[in-house]
Amino acid sequence: FTEKRENPSVYKIALLSFVLSIICSFSYHFLTKYKIIEYFENIENVKNIIQGTGVWGILVFFLITLLQVIILPIPTAVTVVAGSVIYNSHVSFIVSSLATFLGSVLVFLLGRICGKRLMRWLFDEQKAKKYAKTLGKKGKAPFILMMLLPFFPDDLICFAAGLTDMTFKFFAISVAVARTLY
Repeated sequence: FTEKRENPSVYKIALLSFVLSIICSFSYHFLTKYKIIEYFENIENVKNIIQGTGVWGILVFFLITLLQVIILPIPTAVTVVAGSVIYNSHVSFIVSSLATFLGSVLVFLLGRICGKRLMRWLFDEQKAKKYAKTLGKKGKAPFILMMLLPFFPDDLICFAAGLTDMTFKFFAISVAVARTLY
């Protein structure tokens, strides 16, 4: 059996994405079950966590912000304000923007690689279909608008964008501009 695969890196990426999605799902379940997410909704708690890590604080701040986009359903304001109090508003802005951008890209790539099955598993299926349909039909303008306005579920929209034929270049530029402005 010497079967030649046309593109082995695609299989590796798919396997890695599958493993990451399993880890994220179990992490979310754990964080919800033990009320860790509720703990992160308090600015003082987030501030104490970051400050408690000493010289690693900026990295912890980055990781909390990154995870907030991918798995932690906590408001952006909590981490940004905590970062502003600990460091300053400029450092908080830069770190938050970079982590949010990277998290958005990771969610987009999960959508692109893992597809609808994972989306149905992670998100409310009706909402997911609605956003994927809107982005698929109307395309770029609604995506930019949804990224700019605060009442849309950004993680779900980024995931849904990964299911469409939206180019990665357009997605990355739009997210970099819109989420930074937001």
